[in-house]
Amino acid sequence: MLLYIVRHGQPIYGPDTLTDLGRKQAEALADRFAIHGLDRIFSSPMGRARETAQPTADRLGLPVKIEHWTREIWPELTLTMPDGSPHFCMDLYPDTYRSAENKTLGEDWHTMPCLNSIAGKQAWARVVRYSDNFFMRLGYKRETDGVYRIVKPNDERVALFCHAGFSLTWLPHLLCIPPHLFWAAFDITHTGVTLLEFKNNESGICTPKCLMLSDMSHILNSGLNYEYNSELPV
Repeated sequence: MLLYIVRHGQPIYGPDTLTDLGRKQAEALADRFAIHGLDRIFSSPMGRARETAQPTADRLGLPVKIEHWTREIWPELTLTMPDGSPHFCMDLYPDTYRSAENKTLGEDWHTMPCLNSIAGKQAWARVVRYSDNFFMRLGYKRETDGVYRIVKPNDERVALFCHAGFSLTWLPHLLCIPPHLFWAAFDITHTGVTLLEFKNNESGICTPKCLMLSDMSHILNSGLNYEYNSELPV
């Protein structure tokens, strides 16, 4: 199975929709996925994700199945900064997470003092619980962190349209990486496509492997400005 995890296009958070540029980015995704096709399309229930998924669904003639658990993880993983403004915990300076006292925390990442004000452990546990259910429906049962038993071999191409904060929480679980170290090293851009392979090994066991992270080739091919989060030329 190939799992495409896709962030929404450039958003207007209030109301929850896409900008004109975001809609063009979504159309570029439809062009991309039309090349090899998809078998299933899932989406967060939030408007900006559903609006990003729809052009691809229309192009391929597929329904969009809503997965409520993939909504953005806000405010559960939101910190209040000294000036009173809210920020995702994954937006802290990377050196915070890579400090000598924090980088070796592993599964105890949520105990670091800078995360005391959020329900990080609970938010993580919720994602893990629903993720296990999602993959069971796709034919994969998690045996332990990062290792899945193949209950029913699946050769489908599956796309999930969702959010940066959610993806940056789900991916470290799937790839068996402490989330704070993942947050310190990676980010995801508007309509960035992340691809995980669940290989149907003869052993009956598979470990998700990341084949690409936040790929933007569809933006380049569309002629839109090739920019990280529509602001930094790359």
